[in-house]
Amino acid sequence: MIKKILFSILFSTTTSGFLCLQAQILTISPGTDIVIKPGTAFSIDNIVLTPSADFTLSNISLTRNSTVSHPVLNTYIARVYQFSASTSPFNGTIQINYQDGAELNGLSEANLQLNVHNGMSWQVFNSNTNDVVNNYVLSVPLIGIQLNELTLAAVGAALPLRWRSFTIVKKQDNLLLEWSTFTEQNTKSFTLQTSTNSRNWITLATVSAAGNSNMVRNYNYLHTKPATGFNYYRIIETDIDGKSNYSLVRKVWFEPAQWRIELLGNLVINGILEIKITMARPNDIPPTLKLYTADGKLLWVKKSVTGTQAINVTRHPQGTYLLQANEKIIKFVIQK
Repeated sequence: MIKKILFSILFSTTTSGFLCLQAQILTISPGTDIVIKPGTAFSIDNIVLTPSADFTLSNISLTRNSTVSHPVLNTYIARVYQFSASTSPFNGTIQINYQDGAELNGLSEANLQLNVHNGMSWQVFNSNTNDVVNNYVLSVPLIGIQLNELTLAAVGAALPLRWRSFTIVKKQDNLLLEWSTFTEQNTKSFTLQTSTNSRNWITLATVSAAGNSNMVRNYNYLHTKPATGFNYYRIIETDIDGKSNYSLVRKVWFEPAQWRIELLGNLVINGILEIKITMARPNDIPPTLKLYTADGKLLWVKKSVTGTQAINVTRHPQGTYLLQANEKIIKFVIQK
């Protein structure tokens, strides 16, 4: 049985507003989860994680060192937090407290930014606060970032690309890939790849990058034939000079819709509403139909059948109506 520890319940709040656990090393044994609840500021050895959604740490350890394990372009402070493996995606803010003097490696406190290695590449994030009096940097809210290694580094050496987000949304029988960047410098293209086992990758398409940008850029691609089951996706960003870096790997379960409904005309002028229901598999159950007025009044409920069917709506006055098939809602108009 997995043991879950809810920090919002087990730890008391200090006068500074943070939950504190004093330890140089955090070790979470196999079979044990730590769940940090949304809005809970979890502080360990001067790093503070405040998630905006449940953040679970499982079978992992956290250590603090003075040097990074992954090469980084920017000069960084002598305080580096390293997880033994990449965490689950983190949403929320991260605060790192530091000491004046030698730990700063000669860097200006006002120029420090959060640098995160997600297991594949370094990413730089803007700061909400650079407090040079109390010695901490608070990041802007992060979205879906895996944490592998964290430190504070100087703004000076700009990275070619700063990822912002990478999400996948099901659109009927397709999967929509959406990604965005904070900044781009000499970027050339994004290569979209998919896999069914996270080892063998197939290239889907190549999308042109912005080149140079200091604003948020949004991109998308529709994968029209995803495999049934788990689909893995990653993006390879290539610079003009040929260098490249990888996005996070996203894993999505996909199953084709059991049925599809079509209205054979959204304007009914003869009192007969014609619909067509197509099933993905012979033994699947057709959806239940419900008819509503435009203001949400339920008029009737009936079972549907596979194929084309005619529904008599002559007794209903002209106007706009909503036909609901399970969770899908379609608008149509009756005209006398």
